Amino acid sequence: MPQKFPCRVGGRESHFAVTCTSWGTIHQCRCRARLSLAIFHALTRVVLLSPRTLFAIRRAVSRHQRALCTRTSSRLGIADATLIGSVRGGVHAPPPLAIYRDVVTEAEEARLVREADRWLSKQRYQDGHFDNVIVGYRELQKPIRSFSSASQAILERVSSAVFAEETNLLPLHLLDLRADGYISRHVDHIEYSGRYIVGMSLLSESIMTLHREGVGHEGVWLPMRLPRRSLYVLCGEARYEWAHALSRESEWEGEQLPAKGRRLALIWRDAPEAGASASVMTGQRPSRAEGS
Repeated sequence: MPQKFPCRVGGRESHFAVTCTSWGTIHQCRCRARLSLAIFHALTRVVLLSPRTLFAIRRAVSRHQRALCTRTSSRLGIADATLIGSVRGGVHAPPPLAIYRDVVTEAEEARLVREADRWLSKQRYQDGHFDNVIVGYRELQKPIRSFSSASQAILERVSSAVFAEETNLLPLHLLDLRADGYISRHVDHIEYSGRYIVGMSLLSESIMTLHREGVGHEGVWLPMRLPRRSLYVLCGEARYEWAHALSRESEWEGEQLPAKGRRLALIWRDAPEAGASASVMTGQRPSRAEGS
């Protein structure tokens, strides 16, 4: 008989069921909107399952996260796979991620930057983050309601194309990098944010790199090209098991890009899942930094 485990979808109680056969196959999965690595780890605590069963569950979770992260949205267009480079340093499939071009117009970009500068202009650029992850930056967090009604409409249009309506979003993170600023490799601390990191890149094109964490994955990484006015989506494995960094370089697959300028990132994060811990998700303590 399948064993059922409760979860919530759209505010209603639901279940997903797992058949524990000798081959560990997935029988059915009903709780698709909320299936995550947190559920996988909850399973390992609730019931003793065979290694094959656990592997099958995790593989199903990973496939589902990839589908969520790369789904086509009619309001964002189709994710551009040409902006994601191949994995270097080992035989790995890319983690669940997506990049969308031109999610805002030039006029909308100018409006958002003007409003952000009302707050950011009161700060000086910092030469070092408290844990030395970010250099040449200034930052703050603002609820979307702090923006003008026109800017709220822009931000809500973008976020609603990515997040489910019931998602508990944190205040918007505004991260302003000088032309010579950069972000070193890190994993956002899971005690402060949830499964998603969604960033809009304004004013300047940049190169982000993802680096596989954990023993046995040393030297495994991939590059991502983030054009001006694009939106990237990291979720699931890409958020928890791959560190990210913003390169100082301006080269993409052998092509020299225009010199970097000031970059303003608007970053959405969801609230952390109850009981999340670094040891559960990554096997190690990630950086407390939250730069992207």
